[in-house]
Amino acid sequence: MRFDAPLWSAGFRPFFLFGALLGPLLMAAAFSAEGDTARAWHGHEMVFGFAFGICAGFILTALPSWAGAPAVAGERLAVLVGAWLLGRLGMAFAGTLPAPLVAVADLVFVPLFALFVLPGLARLANKLYFAGLAAVLAGLFAGNLLFHAGLGGGVADHMVRGLEWGLFAKILLFVLVWGYLTPIFTANALCPTGLAAPIAFRRGFETLVLIATLAALAAGFLGIAGSSAATLWLAAGLFHLARFLQWRPWRVAAIGLVAVLHLAYLWLIAVFVLRGLAELGWAPPVSWVHAFTSGALGLMMLGMMTRVVLRHTGRALAPGWPFALAVGLMILAAPVRLVAYFSLDPAPWLQAAAFLWSAPFLIYLGAWGKMLVRPSLPYASVTERS
Repeated sequence: MRFDAPLWSAGFRPFFLFGALLGPLLMAAAFSAEGDTARAWHGHEMVFGFAFGICAGFILTALPSWAGAPAVAGERLAVLVGAWLLGRLGMAFAGTLPAPLVAVADLVFVPLFALFVLPGLARLANKLYFAGLAAVLAGLFAGNLLFHAGLGGGVADHMVRGLEWGLFAKILLFVLVWGYLTPIFTANALCPTGLAAPIAFRRGFETLVLIATLAALAAGFLGIAGSSAATLWLAAGLFHLARFLQWRPWRVAAIGLVAVLHLAYLWLIAVFVLRGLAELGWAPPVSWVHAFTSGALGLMMLGMMTRVVLRHTGRALAPGWPFALAVGLMILAAPVRLVAYFSLDPAPWLQAAAFLWSAPFLIYLGAWGKMLVRPSLPYASVTERS
């Protein structure tokens, strides 16, 4: 295998390619599986397999550009992708292989990712990149470890808690990364329109947002429930709503690649609210999970995967109708999935939600998959009007 091929030149290429293939396959497999163990497998692969694979591709691509960290490419990137695929293979045979072997195959990816990425961040002057990513990776590894402890010991509660920990880690990643990048992309997009106004970074306020977020997530990690937990989750939701409004998102409603990021952030706010209401018994207990995975994370991944593949292969940021169609379908996925909680016959709603969530990734592969394996074009003049 040639590791100087375009596929191994940047982290987004293999992880976006294999991730966009894996997501719809996992969704299809979920409907052919039965029982609690099968549902746990589906949840694990969506959280620790598919979703973190996409996030890993973005992190590996963004850190050299935004933080000045060393790039991971060539043989080292192939080793990382191989470790991620090994975990997917191990989980596919979780019912037949010994549980410790499955656990080792699946758990190796996060420590290896940390080994390849964190030392470069530790050498940078700004230690916030290192601290933030280290916290996210620690949460993911702890959650995955707890899941496998439950899987091997037949303790369903451990598997559920492990999945929750993984989701909490991804919420933190969402808040840290896309809460930082969204206002920057918003300001950049508005520059050609003459409507741009600096979006001030208020350190004191951002610190309060982070504290409120960490307090809510800590309650989740520690298993704190009831009205105390509800207060923390709802308060965090209010802080994120205030953060969102100061970006004045209505100004970019017609700029697709940026508007989708704001829609994703709206779903993040809904995640905090739904979790708080669930603690009070006023919302289905896991409604927040699908608000995050189908709503916030689904839209953010689709938006960033499109932005990155265009931007980093030398194309202008003008995705056209395939992106509009994919986003339109993804926008419907989360509401349809939530309707299933209240339906007397949830099966049709679940099937519709699965299609609406899966189809955008197939559209992505059809429209831009070839760009992931071909050489980049000469650097293009980038426009944000898309």
